[in-house]
Amino acid sequence: MAIKGKRRGRSRSGRTVATAPRPYLVPPKTPLLRRTGAKVVLVLLAEVFVFALLVMADAQSDADRRREQISEFTSLVEAQLYQGGAAQESFAGPLILPQLGEALSQLQAGGGDQQDLVENTASWSEVAGRAGDGIAEIDTDLAGLKEARNLMEHGLDLYSGLAQQVGLASELEGRSLRTLLETIGRQMVTAATIFDTGYGILQEERRLAGLPTSSSLPGGLPDDFGGLPIPGG
Repeated sequence: MAIKGKRRGRSRSGRTVATAPRPYLVPPKTPLLRRTGAKVVLVLLAEVFVFALLVMADAQSDADRRREQISEFTSLVEAQLYQGGAAQESFAGPLILPQLGEALSQLQAGGGDQQDLVENTASWSEVAGRAGDGIAEIDTDLAGLKEARNLMEHGLDLYSGLAQQVGLASELEGRSLRTLLETIGRQMVTAATIFDTGYGILQEERRLAGLPTSSSLPGGLPDDFGGLPIPGG
């Protein structure tokens, strides 16, 4: 006899079928070069690269202008020295009034024609003074060239005055002559040192600019200093 109110349950299998996931749209990845951040980085890199090129070009331009200015300054200085006869060329650089040292040696040895010495020393004084004035008028905005210019001008002015003193010495005799010649000899060493220091600064500026330079001897004096007698041997 059946019992009321009790139903037979449905039989279930051991496996259930899962429902498939609902499809949805997956957006594609943006290419690297089209991303905003990448664009910003590329723009910045491009600006840095262009700026670096401009800086390098400007530096090169400044260096070229500096070399050109130093070359022009050197040419003007050499024109004043050599064309007017104030100096002779030597491997160590300009040799200022070598005849003046020879005249001084002749006076110390008791030789030389007085009239010729007076005329020659007056001419040498004028030549050295004119070269100094010409160098003083060379314009430049480089500190090193200004220093070189001032020293060379000062040295040439000293040479100009010393040439006049040698002319005066030719009219003296005895102890007065010897004393004046010794004084002139010391002053000529000073004049040579001052001028050669200025010329050496010019050569250093040329070296720093990558331009060829003249060799210089220690002490600022060329080895063929016109037979100049140096006091004390």
